[in-house]
Amino acid sequence: MLFRNVFWLWSPVAVMVGLIFLVSSDSSPPRMPEGVSNGLIHGLSYCILAMLILRALASGAWQKVTLGRIGCALALSIFYGLTDEFHQTFVPGRVADVYDLLADTVGAIIGLFVVWTWSRLLRMRHSL
Repeated sequence: MLFRNVFWLWSPVAVMVGLIFLVSSDSSPPRMPEGVSNGLIHGLSYCILAMLILRALASGAWQKVTLGRIGCALALSIFYGLTDEFHQTFVPGRVADVYDLLADTVGAIIGLFVVWTWSRLLRMRHSL
């Protein structure tokens, strides 16, 4: 039972981390469509990652979304962004970029703000 809960909570995080690692391991990543920036892709990826981490930390329960868990999810997201940028220094044709890390951080903050706001609205609705 415990393994199933841990798997259900953390496997989406592992899948997202794996996808980010896979894309950042590519020496020649695909070109973005017209009007889609690299920063937007980074931000969206880390928005999703941070939301998934928060979901796991909160045991999948809206009422367990706290500022402490949000801070932890943000720290873990930024830490993974740092490790990913470091990883790219070993990939031919790729470099570590502080602007990519900034986009990762902004995306994570936006995602966590959305989840926090949504959880507050749900809690207020249930308290009525």
